[in-house]
Amino acid sequence: GSQLNTNSRTTTLNETQPEAGSNFTLTTHVENVEDGDGDVLVESVEIRRADGDVLAAESPNERLWSGNSFENHQSLALDEAGDYDLSVHVELGRTDGDDYVVRQPVGITVYDPHPAMTVETESTLPGIERQ
Repeated sequence: GSQLNTNSRTTTLNETQPEAGSNFTLTTHVENVEDGDGDVLVESVEIRRADGDVLAAESPNERLWSGNSFENHQSLALDEAGDYDLSVHVELGRTDGDDYVVRQPVGITVYDPHPAMTVETESTLPGIERQ
């Protein structure tokens, strides 16, 4: 079989700082960069955790001819602050061949929506006179 270098794909995070428990959107851009008459069917786009757990899945069934592109927007939320190693799995079907899956890692940092802060206002410290 020949090497398939059919598609370019990028996944971008729309929010700069996603917060724990709040939805954020991942956009996956898939483009058929192959010359010729062949087309590719974007069958599914899944966002998974490092352990394989699927966080979001869609089945766009979008057919891409040579030079065409498509954007898939997926909304998801992560409940805990921290760094996540997610990956996007795009399943592609070819009219003249087998399905195949391309995988792209996506690193995401989720922030705590309310940083723990203590604010103390104390005006009775020694050496400070109240006006």
